[in-house]
Order: sequence, then C-alpha cells, then structure tokens
Amino acid sequence: MKRTICLSLAVCAVLIGAVCATAQNQPQLPKVLWIYREDIKPARSSAHARVEQGLAQHWAKNKVQPFLAVEAVSGSATEVMFFSGYDSMATFEKDYQVFGKGSNGAEYDALEKQEAELVNSVRSIVAILRPDMSYRADHFMSAVPQSRYFSIETFRVRLGHDADFAEGGKVFGNAYEKMKREQPYAIYQVIMGAPEGTYLLISPMKSLKEVDDELASQGALMQAMGADNAQKMMKGAGDVFVSMERNVYAFNPNMSNVSKEFASADPKFWTPKPMVKRAPAVKKEGTKPAAAGKTQ
Repeated sequence: MKRTICLSLAVCAVLIGAVCATAQNQPQLPKVLWIYREDIKPARSSAHARVEQGLAQHWAKNKVQPFLAVEAVSGSATEVMFFSGYDSMATFEKDYQVFGKGSNGAEYDALEKQEAELVNSVRSIVAILRPDMSYRADHFMSAVPQSRYFSIETFRVRLGHDADFAEGGKVFGNAYEKMKREQPYAIYQVIMGAPEGTYLLISPMKSLKEVDDELASQGALMQAMGADNAQKMMKGAGDVFVSMERNVYAFNPNMSNVSKEFASADPKFWTPKPMVKRAPAVKKEGTKPAAAGKTQ
C-alpha cells in the first residue's frame, strides 16, 4: 500500500478532522482513529521532515481529512506517527478513496521516491474509541491545539481479560474524578493492525512538566483509588496484561495538515514558516584558507 494511501490510515483532525460539535459547540473525539507509523532511517530525520512537509501540502491541496504528525521523544527514537480521525468506518473509507485519487501524478511520485530512501518500515493501525474507559473525553479535543505532546500508553491485554481491563480503567477514572484531575485522556481499542487485546491511552500535554506533576501525585492517586482497589489491581496486573509501555511524542506542525479552525488556537505554532534546505556554501575563487591557529 502506498505511503500516502496509508497516510490516510495515518496515534487526531488527528483527532482533528473528525471533529463534531456538541450542544455547547465543543469538538468531540473521533470514534475511529487511523494511525500510520513510520520508522525513519537513522540520521535522516531532517530530510524526512522536509519530504513530509511537502506531502502534507500535497494532501491539503487534495482535500484529505486533516491529520496530526508526532515524533518520538522516548521509545524508538526514529518513530514518526500520523493520526487521522473519523466519525465512522464509512467516513474513513471515503477519506481513503481521496488519498487514493491524490496518489497519482508527478508531484506525488517525486515525493514518494524521496521518502522511499528515508524510511525503513511502515505500519497502519485502526482503533475505535472506548468512551466508557476515557476520562474527561469532552475536554480532549479542545486541549490538543494548545498542547505540544501526546503521552501514549500501549496496553497488551491477555485474551479473555478485556472485561478486567475495562473494570480497572473505571477504577482509575473514578480516582481521577476524586482528585479533580484536569488532564483528559482517551482510550482506543485497536481492531486492525496490531495484536488482539491492544489498547492505546492517549493524553495531550502542554509541557513535560505534567509528567513531573503526575509522578508527584502517585500517592494521592493510590489514596483516591482506595487501599483495597489498589492492592487488588497490583496483584492482578500480571494476569491481565501481557505488557505495558508508555512513551511521549512531540507534535510536528510542519508535517501536520490541520484545519484553519484548529490552527487558530495557536497560529504561531501551527502555521510555522516553511522549512528550507540550505545550499552548501560556495568557496570564492582566489581566497585562501586562514592559517591554523591564527585569527582574521
């Protein structure tokens, strides 16, 4: 599958383009999330970012759904992800077809050829929203434009233990309510492109200081959960989970294709100046290099 077609698959509007208005005109989380992951070759990140900016501009002209690009801060340092959000699988299919139509022509072919030299591998993932396990979901989308990072926790749940995971998620949500925690998070259940039992907990962060605050509040979280619940969950974790991993990803506005409404929340960040590749300096004829150890 071509990169750009997959890009429509592209952990988001990423959560951006599928936004619906609530009664209070608040954007809602997309019900379907299409995540496209790329593993970039070492030392090729800058070149890759320039190519992706060209692709983002190409897709904007072809009127695909907006998408959000993020780069790994932790975990696999060469990982880049693109998020697109939809109201349904039917809407997702329509955008897929738009990507397909836009993947023809000299402009796309040139960009695809450049990208092929920069990327090791790709993977596409489709996930559905679990509102029953999410926290302050109605505040999520309004927080994203002013954020700079996603904290993404990947859970691999053992077969037959999805109900246990859901129950534990509600315990955490209730504890956060007691703590009056403001930071929202959304949980998506992967239905295609990853092993069965894969869940993603995605939380927007304005700065990495929020990680400091979270670590400092662990004691309060345990207290809000209650001693019995906390002990029960700790003992049962090994039975419920195959693995758990948390990583942080930084937003990249140059590689993103966000809507004007989304960008208006922070235009200086979301509409940066185009990235320009500087040409190497040309040595003038007749000049001589300065002698070692001397100053001009």
